[in-house]
Amino acid sequence: MRFSQFFRILPLALALALAVACTKAPNDAQVATDIQTKLGTDSGLQNKQLNVQSDKGTVTLSGTVDNDAQREAAAKYAASVPGVKQVINNLQVASLAASSSPQQDAAPPQAMPNDNSSPAPRTTCSSATPRTCASAGAPSA
Repeated sequence: MRFSQFFRILPLALALALAVACTKAPNDAQVATDIQTKLGTDSGLQNKQLNVQSDKGTVTLSGTVDNDAQREAAAKYAASVPGVKQVINNLQVASLAASSSPQQDAAPPQAMPNDNSSPAPRTTCSSATPRTCASAGAPSA
C-alpha cells in the first residue's frame, strides 16, 4: 500500500516542483537583453540608439526614434517579453525632440548694414487717435 501511495504522490510533487521552477521571474539583465534582441529584429529599430533598463518587471525605454509607429512598436516589443509587468516609454520622436529643444548652434541674427546716406523717417503716433500715425517730415494724409 505504501508503494502505490508513493507513486501517486510522486507525480504531484514533480508537477509542483516544475510549476515553481517555471514561475521564477527572469532577472533584470535577462529581461533587458531579451528586449534589446527583439528591438534588433525590427528593421526600423535595429540601428537606433535605444536604452533599455529593467527593474523588477518595470522596463524603461529611452532614446530617439524616427516616428510614432517606431515608438509604439518598441513599447509593444518590450511588453511582450516574459517578466515585464510595466513599460515606461520615454522614447522621443526625432522631429518632436528637435523642435522641443532649443537650438544652441543657431547663428545670432545679423545686424543690417548701417547706411547713413538717408536717415529713416521717424514715426509719431497720437495717443488720442491711435489710428492716426504720420512720419515726421512727410505730409500727413
